[in-house]
Amino acid sequence: QRDLERNKEWQAELLATAEANKKYASNKYTSAMEFCAACMKNKTCSKTSPDYLSNYKVVKEKMKADSVTAVALISKIQAQGFPSMKLVGKKGSDIARNILLNYDADRKNERLDGMLSKALLDGNISPEFYATLIDRRNTMNGLMPEFYEPVTGYEKTIGKDVAVANKKRRTIGLYPI
Repeated sequence: QRDLERNKEWQAELLATAEANKKYASNKYTSAMEFCAACMKNKTCSKTSPDYLSNYKVVKEKMKADSVTAVALISKIQAQGFPSMKLVGKKGSDIARNILLNYDADRKNERLDGMLSKALLDGNISPEFYATLIDRRNTMNGLMPEFYEPVTGYEKTIGKDVAVANKKRRTIGLYPI
């Protein structure tokens, strides 16, 4: 009976997607991401230097691949529902979550927010995953986190916002900070 509910085809698609995207975890891409991130934090780093431009090209290639993969997944989610463990197995669900976590083109959570809220309310994602994704997207876009999830790493930034953060955390079922 368990297999009747499982979408083996979608599960296989997710596994194939992960396999096809393995190259983006290679040193070439991770080094380029680290170089560009460090350069963006350093005011003296030239964003027009050949080093930066060549690394940025590699970063853009990865971001485009992430976007294409995420858009395909979002279409599938709209047609078939959220890829929960029950629907696509643990590994398939983990792959889908990782794709959504790396979908940086949705800067304001406009495409993901409704879908994630529904997945949260339906019990297909945890409050921690929801908060982590929203906070990651905010910090990637220079905004303050909303939920401070995970709490580690944000200790110095919470400050006066702890009451506001705790109120937001309670709305999705997270413990207060």
